[in-house]
Amino acid sequence: IVDVTAEREEAARARARERYLELMLDSTSEPICSIDTDNRCSYCNLATVRELGFSSRADIIGHEMHSLVHHTRPDGTPYPADECPLPQAATKPEGIYVDSEWFIRADGSFFPVSCSSNPMVGEDGSVAGCVMTFRDITEERRMRTELRRAATVFEYAAEGIFIITAGLQAI
Repeated sequence: IVDVTAEREEAARARARERYLELMLDSTSEPICSIDTDNRCSYCNLATVRELGFSSRADIIGHEMHSLVHHTRPDGTPYPADECPLPQAATKPEGIYVDSEWFIRADGSFFPVSCSSNPMVGEDGSVAGCVMTFRDITEERRMRTELRRAATVFEYAAEGIFIITAGLQAI
């Protein structure tokens, strides 16, 4: 007879820690996922599921990320994985940041993203994959376009232009 009480208690504590970490990550508004060295999603939070338009984590976890959300350019041409910096991030010991990529939602629609990826490095120094965060930058791009358009109007206006605030002060 072997007393397994300590092992069971430790297993229960480990499950509680895992549930707590999942709750914490699901409480963030930023999409977060982990990707293994084969570029397969090993974890994603609920923000990732929502942002990519899938119905559950099962639609993402275990799938190769490039072929799931990044296989085609917005012009319809294929985007080979060997030309894309994101699949390579899962095996490199340094992080990456890109702000000019596009992802594809479950419904097939494209949206511009900025992505940050950081390696998951084991105690032995080997890279076990990466943690990637991303965000939809559609609104940011729209605002930049509007600001450029407004700047062009000011630059080429033949008349003097004043901008008056609610307090009637010129700026």
